[in-house]
Amino acid sequence: MCLILFALNAHPDYPFVLAANRDEFTKRPAHKAHWWSYFPDVFGGIDLEAGGTWLGITRQGRFTALTNVRDLSNINPDAPSRGELTYKFLTQNPTNGDFATLLERRKTMYNGFNILWGNIAAQEIFWFSNYGNVANGNAAERISTGVHGLSNALLDTPWYKVEEGKQRLQSSLTLDAEEKTRNPKTLTETLLAMLQDPTRPDDSLLPDTGVGIEWERQLSSLFIHAPERSYGTRCSTVILLDNTNTVHFTESRFTPSFEYGVVDETLGKTQISFRLV
Repeated sequence: MCLILFALNAHPDYPFVLAANRDEFTKRPAHKAHWWSYFPDVFGGIDLEAGGTWLGITRQGRFTALTNVRDLSNINPDAPSRGELTYKFLTQNPTNGDFATLLERRKTMYNGFNILWGNIAAQEIFWFSNYGNVANGNAAERISTGVHGLSNALLDTPWYKVEEGKQRLQSSLTLDAEEKTRNPKTLTETLLAMLQDPTRPDDSLLPDTGVGIEWERQLSSLFIHAPERSYGTRCSTVILLDNTNTVHFTESRFTPSFEYGVVDETLGKTQISFRLV
């Protein structure tokens, strides 16, 4: 993922809300979100090039999502895929503490990453980056109540797309709560529309991550469309957990997914609701 916006206990009907975009090269094969055949309690997409995932959730409420840290000067082309970290959490069922220990022990093996993990039913979500932060070095941090955003820097770094996304997520949650729609479809469609906004900020608001001004401009919007670079937002995902412990998961796809070697040109949406066990 390249943009993850999420809220903990910020809506009376939905204790966990997530709106995220996965940005990737269009030729990198990926399977759309589905129940995994070898791990039938896991729902999420699969990166068919490296075998990991960018986001997934289980029937028990275990959740994880990943972004990279944009630092082209420190890329190791032989590093393992960062998606194997999310895969391990979903399939090996470590405790939160054991997983934090694993991340700390293996952090130097991978190129820069951020990872969120935990259990959404228990409202226990943690963040770790192998780039650390000023407050706690490289220690895992439990996420506080409220609205948060994560892109290709550290948690809540005030890039335009993060700040804009957080403000719009908060506004959407507030309006939905005031109108008392109690309809997950309504909030889901609002958040999907937000994620598909291609508006770019003024150059004065762009970060300098070493990729050059033209690329910074293209990467600055919530929704990325850069066909000349064969790159862009591949899918948008919205997850709502309601007060009955029912998960409402929607994935909208914008470039073909590749299902075990077969290109799926239908695109469209995957929508599923299931009760946590």
